[in-house]
Amino acid sequence: MHCVFIIIPAYNENEMLRATVEQFSLLDYTIVVVDDGSEIDQAFYLTGLQVTIIRHKINLGQGASLQTGNEYALKNGADFIVHFDADGQHSVVNIQALLA
Repeated sequence: MHCVFIIIPAYNENEMLRATVEQFSLLDYTIVVVDDGSEIDQAFYLTGLQVTIIRHKINLGQGASLQTGNEYALKNGADFIVHFDADGQHSVVNIQALLA
């Protein structure tokens, strides 16, 4: 079985971030949220969910957040890395087709 990491950059997504991450609750993926210096620590909205949270102290932009997430995933054995938006615009059901 392949090790799949889902990288979600987040900046001030708040409640929408929780709804996005909850979509993955029944799937066997490693979820990594990179909080890019949000005004409110996004970990507050993810309490109780199985997710790794990495926080930038200041806003560095989406590219830096993706890079941080990618580096974490590669250091932790990722076979596949999928980038996923925090605002809910992507559908989890599309990931299987992407991986295939």
